[in-house]
Amino acid sequence: IEALNYVKQNLSKDLEIEVRADSNLAVQQLSGRFKVNKPHIYELIGRVKENEVLFKKVVYKHIARALNKRADLLANKALDNRI
Repeated sequence: IEALNYVKQNLSKDLEIEVRADSNLAVQQLSGRFKVNKPHIYELIGRVKENEVLFKKVVYKHIARALNKRADLLANKALDNRI
């Protein structure tokens, strides 16, 4: 959600965006291939979908957690700084 908000506010909306995530479940749910059962996740995906329509194309790709260590480190730093 935050990444799409950043792109929306700072870059052209005429973009094709690739979102990479180390959660295969999240990728499948965001891509519409898996059903969302939990109401709070359904709400979050709804917020993502609201932003999706602002762009030319948004694609979700799964990346193995072992290949995502740098992104995980940066995300944890960002979360630590918010608290």
